[in-house]
Amino acid sequence: MEKLLSLYLEETNIVEITPLSFLEKLLELRLDGSKVVDLRPIAQLPNLESEYSFGVSFLDTSATLLDPHIARFANIKNHTDRTRQTLAYLRSLPPWPEPYTPAATPDGSPPKPIGGVPDAPPPDRMPRLLLTPDHRIDLDPVLPTDVELADPIRKRLYERLPKALDGLLRYSNRYPELDSPARALRDMIASPFEEADFLMMHLEIDALTDVKDGQASLSDADKLDVDCLTALAGVLRIAPPITMGHPDIDLLEERGREYQRSRIPESVADAESHIARGLENHELATARTQEFARRTALAGPTGRVAEIRRGFSKNTILIMFFIADQATDAALGHVFGSATVSAAQFLLLHKDAILATAPTWGHSGFAWTQYVMIRAQQIVDSANRNN
Repeated sequence: MEKLLSLYLEETNIVEITPLSFLEKLLELRLDGSKVVDLRPIAQLPNLESEYSFGVSFLDTSATLLDPHIARFANIKNHTDRTRQTLAYLRSLPPWPEPYTPAATPDGSPPKPIGGVPDAPPPDRMPRLLLTPDHRIDLDPVLPTDVELADPIRKRLYERLPKALDGLLRYSNRYPELDSPARALRDMIASPFEEADFLMMHLEIDALTDVKDGQASLSDADKLDVDCLTALAGVLRIAPPITMGHPDIDLLEERGREYQRSRIPESVADAESHIARGLENHELATARTQEFARRTALAGPTGRVAEIRRGFSKNTILIMFFIADQATDAALGHVFGSATVSAAQFLLLHKDAILATAPTWGHSGFAWTQYVMIRAQQIVDSANRNN
C-alpha cells in the first residue's frame, strides 16, 4: 500500500484522508468533487511536489468551501504550482489533528473549526475491560446469574466435568496441545459453582474446541487417537452447556460469528496476537488479564479463541488510550500518575500492530488510531522533558 503511486478519489463520499499520510511514494492524488474536509494529512508527502509528479487536485471538494486559501489553490491550473503552494500552506497550519479555524470562508459565512479528534471506534461488548481501584486493566468477570444458579442441570454438569477432564488429561503428555486448556479448566471448576467465571471457562472450552476442529487439517500421524478423541468429545458434551445461554457468553458468541464471516488476513491476526502478548507481563494488567492475554496470544490465526482475541485486542487499545489520555486532564493527572506514560509507551511499542488491525475498525477507526499515535508520542515526549 505504501508503494502506491497514483490514487483517484474523485466524486467519492470520502471525508477523511488520514490513511493517505503513509503513502510516501505517492506522485498523483485526485480528490476533485469529493467530500474531503481537511487536506493536512498529506502535507508531508514528499513526492507529491517532485518534478515528475502530477501532485494533488481538489477542485470542488468540501475543503474549498471552508477555507478561502484552499479554494484559491484549487483553481491554479499548473499542477506543480498548485501542489507546491497548497502543501506550503498546509505545513504552515497547526499540524493534524489539532483543529484550526480559517480567518474567513469563501462565501463570507462565519468560519468554522476544521479538523479535531476523530471518533474512537466503539468497544466490543465482550470481553469487557475495566480499571481497578489501583488503575490497572482487569477483565469484567462473567458470573452465573440467578437463572444459572437456579438451573439444576447446569450444576449437575459442572459437578460431572472434573471427571471428564481427568480422563482427558491422561493424554496430555502425548498431546501437549490439550494440556494447557484442560488443566486450566480443571483448576477453575475447583471453585463452587456460585463463583464460576464463565468467561475464563468459555475461553478454555473454545481452546479445546479449536483442537477438535483442527483435526481435519492434520495428517493421520498428527491426529489425536480414537481414545483421546472420545475423551475430548466427552468433555465437549458436558462443558459448553454450562456457560452457553448466559447473556454475556451469548454476546461473545454473536460477535465471534460476525468476526468469522469477515475473514481477516492472517497478518491482522498476527498483529492482534502481538498486542495480546504485550499484556502478558505488563504492569498495567492484573494477573487475570495477563493470563487471558497469554491464552489468546497462543491461538492461531483462525478459530474460536482467535475470534475472542479480536475483541480483546481492540478493547485493550481503547482502554490503554483512555489511561494515557488522562494526562490531558489536570484533575485526573495526580490519580493516574506514571500510568499515563506507561500506557502511552505501550501504544507506541505496538504501533505497527495497532495500525495493522485498525483498518478492520472502519475508516474512522483507522483515523482515530493515527491520532492516538500522535497523542501517545506527545505524552512520552512531555514526560521525558519533565524528568
